[in-house]
Amino acid sequence: MSCVPKRRYPYSNRRGAAPTRIQLNAFLHHLGRTGSVSYAAGRLGLARNTLYALRARDAAFATRWQDAVDRAAASREGARQPHSALQYDNRLLQFLLRAHRPDVYRY
Repeated sequence: MSCVPKRRYPYSNRRGAAPTRIQLNAFLHHLGRTGSVSYAAGRLGLARNTLYALRARDAAFATRWQDAVDRAAASREGARQPHSALQYDNRLLQFLLRAHRPDVYRY
């Protein structure tokens, strides 16, 4: 057996390397499907703080990020279908929609 520890994210960039354009596009795709930064970053082996820093520095990336979050919120609005194959937590759905669509879903 090898004494070398396994890397947490085997396909990730080396520490400190900037994410590639392909990784950023894939991140935004996963973010748009799930609305979860943690999940989207974890799928690609990217650090969340790197992505948040990039969002703060790059206005174009920040716009694409917000568009992805809006797509995820819009897909959640249709999640209340009674015969859906997936089981949704309605209370969690309520909090997520209030967070991402405060103008529509108020307290």
